[in-house]
Amino acid sequence: MSLDPSLIQTKKVRVGVLNGEPKYLTVRGLTATDFAALINDQEQLMLMLFGGNFNWSDANTTGKELLIRAPKLAALAIALAVDEPGEAAFIDKLPMPVQIELFSAVYHLTMPDGLEQTVKKLQEQLKPLFKSRKG
Repeated sequence: MSLDPSLIQTKKVRVGVLNGEPKYLTVRGLTATDFAALINDQEQLMLMLFGGNFNWSDANTTGKELLIRAPKLAALAIALAVDEPGEAAFIDKLPMPVQIELFSAVYHLTMPDGLEQTVKKLQEQLKPLFKSRKG
């Protein structure tokens, strides 16, 4: 079996209009490498989110809540999901509704099995990492 890029699900999100033409960013779900980058850049926040201290019970508001509580983390996550990790500062300057739309797409592509099941898996996998980094 050869690797097929179409296996990586993506979504085009409209981010604005330039010279009368709509402009889009194509996002994908976050990978293990992306999570490592998020942990390295935003360790305390990732610990709060995936260390068992964040209420993930409402999937409809979690993405918006993350944008409000952690805009730099959300901007970096979006930048990683468009394969432009160095452009988080640019993403951070987009209007909030556009950021919400982008982050929502990333969120759903990253957690296709549903929020509760995915977060539980992530917490199980990331807790030992956070514990080893404290010491």
